[in-house]
Amino acid sequence: MQKAPNVLNQAIWRQLFELGDLLLAQDSIYGQVDLIKIHLSAMVGAEVDVRLNAQFRPLPDQQLILKKQFGEAGSNSDIFIKKDESFLSTTSQESFKIVLQKENEPFGWILLTFPEPVDISEEWRNFLEISGRYLAGILDMTRLTRLKDWRFGQLALVRNVGMEIVRFREPFDLFNKIVQLVQDTFQFYFVALYTFDEEEKLLALQASAGQVLSTEQRNFLTMGKGIPLGEGLVGGCAAARNEIHAPDVTCSEKYRPVEGLSAARSEICFPLLINDQLLGVLEILSDEPDAFHENDVMVLHILADSISLAIENAELFDDIFEKTWISTVMLQVAEAAQAYDNLDDLFEAIVRILPLLVGVEKCAIYMPGKDSAEFYLNAHYGFQKSMEAKLAMLPYEDQAAERFHQVAVLKIPLDFDEEFLNDGEMSKLKKDVHCCKLVPMVAHSRVFGLLLVDELRTVNTGIGDRGSGQQSVLVAVARQIALAIENFELRESQEYEAYITAVLLQVAEMVAASVNLDETLCNVTNLLPLVVGVDTALIYLHDEATGRLQLRSSHSQTWKSQVEALPPSIKLTNQSLDAVREQQQPVFCEIGELPPADWLQIDYRVFLRSKQVPDIPEPVLILFPLYITDDDYGFLIVLESSEGHELREKKVEIIKGVAQQLSIAIQNESLKKEMVKQERVRREIQLAQEIQRTFLPEKLPQIPGWEISVRWRPALQVGGDFYDAIPIGEHQLGLVVADVSDKGLPAALTMTVARTLIHAAAQSSSSPAETLQHVNRMLMESSHEGLFVTVFYAVLDIETGELVYTNAGHNLPLLLRKHNSQVIWLEKGAMPLGVQPALALENKTLQIRPGDHLVMYTDGVTEARSPVDAIFGEGRLYGLLKTYVPQTDLSLIEMLDSKLLEFQANAQPSDDVTIYVIRRVSS
Repeated sequence: MQKAPNVLNQAIWRQLFELGDLLLAQDSIYGQVDLIKIHLSAMVGAEVDVRLNAQFRPLPDQQLILKKQFGEAGSNSDIFIKKDESFLSTTSQESFKIVLQKENEPFGWILLTFPEPVDISEEWRNFLEISGRYLAGILDMTRLTRLKDWRFGQLALVRNVGMEIVRFREPFDLFNKIVQLVQDTFQFYFVALYTFDEEEKLLALQASAGQVLSTEQRNFLTMGKGIPLGEGLVGGCAAARNEIHAPDVTCSEKYRPVEGLSAARSEICFPLLINDQLLGVLEILSDEPDAFHENDVMVLHILADSISLAIENAELFDDIFEKTWISTVMLQVAEAAQAYDNLDDLFEAIVRILPLLVGVEKCAIYMPGKDSAEFYLNAHYGFQKSMEAKLAMLPYEDQAAERFHQVAVLKIPLDFDEEFLNDGEMSKLKKDVHCCKLVPMVAHSRVFGLLLVDELRTVNTGIGDRGSGQQSVLVAVARQIALAIENFELRESQEYEAYITAVLLQVAEMVAASVNLDETLCNVTNLLPLVVGVDTALIYLHDEATGRLQLRSSHSQTWKSQVEALPPSIKLTNQSLDAVREQQQPVFCEIGELPPADWLQIDYRVFLRSKQVPDIPEPVLILFPLYITDDDYGFLIVLESSEGHELREKKVEIIKGVAQQLSIAIQNESLKKEMVKQERVRREIQLAQEIQRTFLPEKLPQIPGWEISVRWRPALQVGGDFYDAIPIGEHQLGLVVADVSDKGLPAALTMTVARTLIHAAAQSSSSPAETLQHVNRMLMESSHEGLFVTVFYAVLDIETGELVYTNAGHNLPLLLRKHNSQVIWLEKGAMPLGVQPALALENKTLQIRPGDHLVMYTDGVTEARSPVDAIFGEGRLYGLLKTYVPQTDLSLIEMLDSKLLEFQANAQPSDDVTIYVIRRVSS
C-alpha cells in the first residue's frame, strides 16, 4: 500500500486557495463542479466525483440557457444527490469521501477514487476535511449571490408589472392588461385571471393570455356559468385560499384537460386575497414539467398580491366615483328642499331636476293618504298631459295597487311593468329602456311616499360596474326626498310642540304656586277651556277609605247648572271604568246630548275597541285616566266645544300632558301624607329602641368562679327581647331571658312592664315558678293589648352551682357538660305569660359543674334566615355545641355569634338576637 502521491506543502495550500478564486469567478454551478474535479484531481492524484444537494440546482433563467446549449439533459445533470443516496462515509483503501459542509450543515460530498490502495496520512485527512469546509463555503456564497441577483431581477419585473396595471381603472382593460403583462414578462404557456362571485359562489374567467382559446374551449374551461369552489385546480385554490401546485398535470387528479391547452405539463394557481377576502384566482400553466422553481413561487406570490391590490384599488375608485355622484345628486335635492317653504313646490322642483341628475326621462311622486295603504299622485314630469289621469288612478288599479303595496311594505325598489301604464309612447322607446322602477321614499324606517321613474338598462361589466349604481342613486335620492318631507313635518311639529310646552309650563307653574291639591284641581279645570277650547271639565278622584269617586273640581259652559247639581261623590258601580284604568289610554265617546249626570254610567267598553282619534265634526266626550305607573288616582273627563274638531289630535296631546301633570300633583300630595306617616313611625321606632336599651342592664355582674356573657343585637324593627341578671340575697343570682310577642312601641312598653314585674317578684320569692306566676297575674290584670311574653327564669346558687329554673313558653336552653361533651336540652315548661290567668309552672333543678356552659337564647337565633331563605334551626345550634372545643381561641358565645352572622351573610334580620351564656370556671 502506497502513501499519498503528493507531499502536503505550501504549494498544495496555494493551489486550494487559487481554486477558490476560480470558483468565485465562475457563473455556473456546473462550471464550478468541473473546476473542482480538475484541480482537486491534480492536487491529490485521484479521480474526483462531486455530488450536491438540490438547493444548488441552477435557477430558472440558467436552466433555460443550459437547455439551449446542451439540450434537454443539460450539462452534468448527474451532479445532484438523488433521494436514495446517503451522506454516510464510504471511505476505503481505494477511495476517500470529503463532506462539503458549512457550520455542520452538509451541502454534498466529493469522492476521491485512487487507482490503487493508498494510505492517507492524518495530515492529508485534516487537509481534505478543511478543503471540504472551504469549498462548501465558497459554493454556498456564490449560490446565495446568484439567488440574490436573480430575485432582484424578478422583483424588478414584478415591480414593472405592478406599475403598469395600477394605471388601469376599467375592469375589462385591467384584467386583460394583467394577464398580458404576466405572459409577456415571464413567457408562460398560458395565463388566466378569474374573479369570484360571492353570491353565486362561482369563479368567472375575465381574461387570458398565451394560448388563444375558442369560445367553446373557454366555455369548457369555465364549465359554462363559472367554476364552483373546490372544482379542479382553480376551484380548489379558491376553496383552500392557498396556492395549488401541480408539477406534472398528467399525475394530478384535480387537473381538467382542455383541448386548446394540450401542451400544458405543469400548473400553479394563486388565490387573489385582500384581508382574507377572496377576489379571484390567477392560473399559470407551463409547457415544461416541474417548471415552477421554489423561487418562482415566491416571486409569483408577490405578483399575485400586487394583482389583488390593483383589483381592490379599481373597486375602491369606482366606489368613490359612485359615492361622489350620489353625494352630488343628494346635495342638489337638499338645496332644492331648502329653497321651498311648502311640499308641493318642492315636489314640482324635484321631478324637474331628477331627469337631469339621474338620467331618467320620466318621474312621478306619490304621497300616502290618511290611510297609509293608499297613495295619491302629487307631482310628475315627462309624461304627456293625456297620461295624468292614468297616473292618478294607478294606486287604485288591481295589479298596480298590489305593486304599490309591495314596495310600501318591503321598503325596497321593485320593477313596475309598462303594461300598468298602457302607454303607447313607452313601447316606442329603444330596447335598452326598462320601464319602470317604483322606489320607496324611506327615512328612519318610515315610508313617506313612492317615486316612479323609468330606468335605463346598462350592461354588467363585472367588478366596479358603474351602471349598477343607478339604482343606488335612485334609492339615495328617494331617501333625501323622504328626509326633506320629514324636515317639513318636524318644522310644523316643533311649532306645535312649542305651544304644548308653553301650555304645560303654565300648568306646571300653576301647580307649583297652588297652596293645596284642591286649588290645583280648580285652577286646571278653569284653565282648560281657555288654552284648549273644551266646554266642560270634571275631575273625579278615588277615595280609598270609602271606595267612592269624589268630584273634586268642575267647570262647564253649556252644562253649568247640571254640573253644579252633580253629587260630591258617587259609588263606583260601573265596571267599564276598571277597563279604562287598565288600558291607561284616553277613551273617545260620541254621546250626543247625554247630560253630565249620566257620563259615569256609560259603558265605556264599547268605545275601548277603537284607539284612533275619531274624525267627526260633532263634539266628543273624552275620558282621561289619571295614573302614575300602576297607581290609579281617578279620571279627568272633558267635553269638547262645538268648534275646532279638525285640531282634535293636537288638543288630545295637550290634555294628555295636563292629565299627566295632574297625576304628578296628586302623587305628590299622597307622598306628602306618606312622609308624615313615615316620620311618625320612625319616631315611634326610635322611642321604642331608646326604651329597650334603657331597661337592659348596662353591664353584667362580675362573680368569682363564673363567667357571664351576652350578645344582644336588635333588628331594624324593634322587637321585644330582653335579658337580665338579678342579685337575690348574697349567694343567688336570677337569670332572665324573655321575648315579647309583638314589635315596635307596644312590644317595648310590654317589655319594660314585664321586666319591672320580674325584678319586683324575684326579690320576694326564691322560687322561679312562683315568681313567674305572680308576674303572669299582674300582666293579665294590666295588659289589654293581647300581647304575651315567653320567659326563661332561673335562680343560680353561685356557691354550689345549683340551678333552679322554670320555662314559660320560651326556647329551651342547652347545657354543655365539659367532662363528656354532652349537650342536654333543659325541660319544657308551660304557656307564655299573659295568655291565661292560671299558669301551671314547675321548678326544675340541675347542677352546673366546673367547665359547664348554660346557653340561653331567643327565637331570633333559631329562626334566623340566610340569603336563600334557609333557617338556622335548633339542630344547627345543637351541632355547634356538640362539636365545640373549649381550648380554641374563641369563647363559646363568640363562636356561636360568628357562625350565626356567617349564616345570615347579608340577609336582613327580622327579629332581635339574644345569646346569654353562663360558664362555671371553678368550684
